Amino acid sequence: MPEGAHEGEARNIEDADPDELIALWLQSDEIRVVHRLLLLARKIDRATARAVRESPAALTLAEWRVLSRLVLLTEAPVSEIAATASVDTAEVSRAADRLQARGLIRRDESERARRRVRLLSLTPAGRRLASRIGDERRRYFTSLIDLLSAEESRWLESILNRLLEEATSRAAAAPAPRRRASRRRPAAD
Repeated sequence: MPEGAHEGEARNIEDADPDELIALWLQSDEIRVVHRLLLLARKIDRATARAVRESPAALTLAEWRVLSRLVLLTEAPVSEIAATASVDTAEVSRAADRLQARGLIRRDESERARRRVRLLSLTPAGRRLASRIGDERRRYFTSLIDLLSAEESRWLESILNRLLEEATSRAAAAPAPRRRASRRRPAAD
């Protein structure tokens, strides 16, 4: 338990040691599966962050997310990349600045829905790098899935798809978060 924390006290999950969390999460039957899924996702994210950081390109996880999304999307504005990667647009924008400075992506002006939009796309060097790292990540993911039999893999995929569909449906039905009221004062007449 972190220094200063007391039994039963609420904790920030991001500050907790993942191995310590395993023991805590295993105590609750009702949410054990969900927590294991979250833990697995977190461990895979950390492994990916380490792999891209230690690659010859020394990328950040945010930079890798931009590159990998551009492989799929071909070209897209920062907001679309952020939405598909489930990360903040400011983080994507900073990563895009660094990738552009390294010659891995480019920004081009485009007209979309009668608005000027800056679209990101991969340069040939960015495409080659994304392909090399993507191949490495696929080998890692395959090595995990290879631990399962073909039947277990199909079963797991089916269950995960069902949970994902339900979570997506519930998220779409949930009310949108309330925006903070503007603190601007009305302009004087």
